[in-house]
Amino acid sequence: MGQTDQPIEDDKGNRILYSQSSDSPRVDELNVLFSGKNNLLRIAEGVSLKHVRFMFHGDNGVIDIGGTRQGQKMTFIGLVRVGHSSTVQVGSDFSCSDWVFLTAVEGSTLVIGDDCMFSRGVQVRTHDTHGIYDVVTKKRVNTSESIYIGSHVWLAERVSVLGGSRIEDGSVIGIDSLVTGHIPNNAVAVGRPARVVRRNVAWERHSVYSAPPGMTDVFGGIKAPDYWRLTEDQESE
Repeated sequence: MGQTDQPIEDDKGNRILYSQSSDSPRVDELNVLFSGKNNLLRIAEGVSLKHVRFMFHGDNGVIDIGGTRQGQKMTFIGLVRVGHSSTVQVGSDFSCSDWVFLTAVEGSTLVIGDDCMFSRGVQVRTHDTHGIYDVVTKKRVNTSESIYIGSHVWLAERVSVLGGSRIEDGSVIGIDSLVTGHIPNNAVAVGRPARVVRRNVAWERHSVYSAPPGMTDVFGGIKAPDYWRLTEDQESE
């Protein structure tokens, strides 16, 4: 049975709202860096924090980690970073098999929907680390852009998602792919940059490690029926 602790707030208005269960890390065990003011870290009940760092570089940033709808543990491993007036929002029932990197700065927003599954080495970033400038105009050409990842999206190993990208519900991004634009729902996209190679697909969380040879029907049954849909965007990418 979980309990919601009183908010923790420092003298600069930085707050931590952490809904803890009996086996959750204590608030003082969380690895959180505040280097500005009026920032908010909100972690829902049922989130297992394993080797996670939360970093706030600026003011008015928000990191919001959703919990679980099924009452099961949700493991989060990696680094989450926000800058001035920026937001990283992770929905419920998120899972990652190893380290992931999520970052948003310069007033941008990174939204991840419910029931998403990220493999090891995934990075999702609204920005580049350093500025790139036009030598004629002296204007910067790589400002940050928000990212939207829908619900029940699977990012395979070492996928990178860059600013301005949008991935709709139910899609799969293949190993080592680089997403730079729009991926429609219920599609498989691969490559650098990622391109849609198959539409009208659905994926399930159960592993095929123990599936019998030649198994072509749904192994383990359909667990996510809400995401079995036709791809709405049927145009060539």
